[in-house]
Amino acid sequence: MGKLIVRTGEEITSQDHALFFDAEFGCSGVMDRGKKLLLTVASANSIKIADGIVVIQGRPYVIYPNELVTLTVENGTQNMKRNDLVVAEFSKDSSSETFSFKVIKGTAVASNPVDPSISQQDTLTSGTKYQLPLYRIRLNGINIEGTDDLRTYIPSLHKTMQVISETDDYVEVEFNLR
Repeated sequence: MGKLIVRTGEEITSQDHALFFDAEFGCSGVMDRGKKLLLTVASANSIKIADGIVVIQGRPYVIYPNELVTLTVENGTQNMKRNDLVVAEFSKDSSSETFSFKVIKGTAVASNPVDPSISQQDTLTSGTKYQLPLYRIRLNGINIEGTDDLRTYIPSLHKTMQVISETDDYVEVEFNLR
């Protein structure tokens, strides 16, 4: 049975908010705020994620301005290549919900490495884990050879809607979702 989620005295759950925001945002991704979770390589085994907002299936998570999340990249292997993925992960069980950033280690191979598998279950229904890829880290031997930006962006409403004309009876607007 449904419920009015703005009613005074009604118990509002995180699931209620997630369903509403998922409909509002329309996708999981990074919002146009702050440094938009910019990745910097700090060393051969460390990366940093800058401030921004990420939304996973209607659940926003904020890294505040001037804060950084530091993640460890496992050592590479001499003469081998590997792709790791940096993900934002939402997971839940019957008693708790958690949000974290992780580096998912790929498999070391001599050439042509592939990305590791990730979990993208529908946590709005019965799923328990959703991993949103943010970056690919390419390792060549023991060194980070480079990174690839995999972020999906959620357009800000104030940047997507433009007033075309306005009268006393109506306002005509145009949407640009890019």
